[in-house]
Amino acid sequence: MFQTNCDGFESRLNAECDAVVSAVRRRQQQLIANARREKTFKQQSYRDQIAQCTSRVHRTTGLLQYSVEVMKEADQTAFLQVRFRALCF
Repeated sequence: MFQTNCDGFESRLNAECDAVVSAVRRRQQQLIANARREKTFKQQSYRDQIAQCTSRVHRTTGLLQYSVEVMKEADQTAFLQVRFRALCF
């Protein structure tokens, strides 16, 4: 009788430990999946920010080049027009 109780306890203990290990593994997979999604989201966000900054740099560079050329001109109204565009930029 004692042996039967010990065998039953051992079986239940193994089953409960297996359930705990299974739950931990499921949670581990969920956490890994969440971390990967967050990483992908942040990477895309950084790519978008880089694209926006690159675009802004290109536009600013073009405006500066145009402004340099306009400043070489004797007509001051052309410079004022460029300055107005720069403020609206």
